[in-house]
Amino acid sequence: MEADRLGNGRGLRFKVLLDTNFLIYLAEGRTSKDSLLEAIGVQAELVTTRPVVDELRAMASKEDKLGRAADAALRALTLMGVTQLESAASADDSLFAEAIRLKERGYAVYVATNDGKLRKRLRSAGVPTLYLSLNGRVIRADWLYPL
Repeated sequence: MEADRLGNGRGLRFKVLLDTNFLIYLAEGRTSKDSLLEAIGVQAELVTTRPVVDELRAMASKEDKLGRAADAALRALTLMGVTQLESAASADDSLFAEAIRLKERGYAVYVATNDGKLRKRLRSAGVPTLYLSLNGRVIRADWLYPL
């Protein structure tokens, strides 16, 4: 059973799109890649969009706590092997559009974000989100794809 739970999901291909805030949480150590994958119970490719990376770069140019966290998030992208998808939209719109596009191409897609407005948009379009619970340490999913 455990092999199924952390396997490939019986033929489904899984992707997790990462929002700016979630990348910062990962860089700060508030959560981890392992915790993220454990929350959905399967292996998944981690992806983000170019506008999210651009948003992190803009934040990293500032010399404050958030800037240092954004800089660490940019470095973590490479270490975690996060794939970047091109998009001309804003960060939130690019995540929404890519989630819908990937879902239409047959992927089981989650978007990791704590942005309430984006989460509501995604859920109404049938895309589950991953978010940090109120205590800021436990990752929750709106729902899981059936394995």
